[in-house]
Amino acid sequence: ILPREESGRIKISARLVEGQHLELSVRDDGNGLSPANGKPEREGIGIKNVRSRLAQLYRGAEKFAVENASGGGVEARICIPSCTIPRSQAPRVVGLSASEGGKADPPLPREVSVQPEMF
Repeated sequence: ILPREESGRIKISARLVEGQHLELSVRDDGNGLSPANGKPEREGIGIKNVRSRLAQLYRGAEKFAVENASGGGVEARICIPSCTIPRSQAPRVVGLSASEGGKADPPLPREVSVQPEMF
């Protein structure tokens, strides 16, 4: 997006693929990569670090790609193995709130179960 004068859009998505893999995607609507091959001309330290960490964590069971997106822009995709946890062990989100008028009462924690179908 950087070389453009006007603002751009970034779309971040996550989906479960065949119930076995989690695919994370970050896509922009910028000018894209080199038109020659649709791949980065060089990989910077950030992309190298991501590749290295994924390989260390998933030992070849991961996929990582940065390339031109169909319709323009660039898309980075990570695909990693997923796992299912029992509902009783599902992550919980604790929300804190303050009272109206700017006076903060002691926060009351509120637990909310996060269900996989929410994502």
